[in-house]
Amino acid sequence: MVEVLYGMKNFLKKLFLVFVVLLAVVLIASLAGILWMRSGSVTPAKIAILKRLPVPVAVVSSVPVWANEYFGRLDKLAPYKPGNMDSGAYQEMVFSRLMEEKAMDRIISANSVEKTRPGISADPADGILQNWKAKQLALQIWYNSRAEFNPEVHAKAESILKNIQAEGDFEIQASSQSQDPASKSLYGDLGYLEAKDVLPEILSAVDSMKAGETKIVASRLGLHIIKLVGKDNLGQENGQRMHLKQIFLSESGFDYWLASEINKIKIIKLLNI
Repeated sequence: MVEVLYGMKNFLKKLFLVFVVLLAVVLIASLAGILWMRSGSVTPAKIAILKRLPVPVAVVSSVPVWANEYFGRLDKLAPYKPGNMDSGAYQEMVFSRLMEEKAMDRIISANSVEKTRPGISADPADGILQNWKAKQLALQIWYNSRAEFNPEVHAKAESILKNIQAEGDFEIQASSQSQDPASKSLYGDLGYLEAKDVLPEILSAVDSMKAGETKIVASRLGLHIIKLVGKDNLGQENGQRMHLKQIFLSESGFDYWLASEINKIKIIKLLNI
């Protein structure tokens, strides 16, 4: 029994040593890989190697960004590289945009922002752009809906809505308060609109409204005090139309806020571009 225990003890020691050696090899290899990635320029030979390795090119808020995603994006966008831009500057531009997109993912997740659907496109470059825009629009709609970012605008919208509910003077309020020149001159009347002509976030709000109802709706543009006059099915191909009136109030500060939030996110660049 003693010999068995002694043999088991020696075996475990050897196993532990093997584990330590393997761990050291992995760490050394990882360190060497990082040093290699951060040294020199991004040559075609280096790209060919990195495409085949499951290695990160950056870490955004503890989440790795893998080499195949970055270089795959470079491949898709290659035909659209400006002719007067050198390869290094273009690689840096694509890399920076990818990092910002990953940072926006973190901001969306942290604030439980409702995502918007990107446009559908067969063009790879346009598809990437649509994905970027969808994330930015989701954040902008969320930003505009938050009173803490533009308290004066939200307070004004609430005050106007209360006056309308008490006095029934939507048209008077629209002609004096709306910041949309086109509809302001028509006392806020937008006429009949088809679904394709209405911003998706406004369309979503109007779907649950009843004729005669008025509510505040946040869009990518700002705040809208929307009054649903009525709906019918006299649109193209018997599609639904909606008769809307609006009072528009613009928001401000989104670009500065987004840049500030992105700057707060820790981005570790592992690839020398």
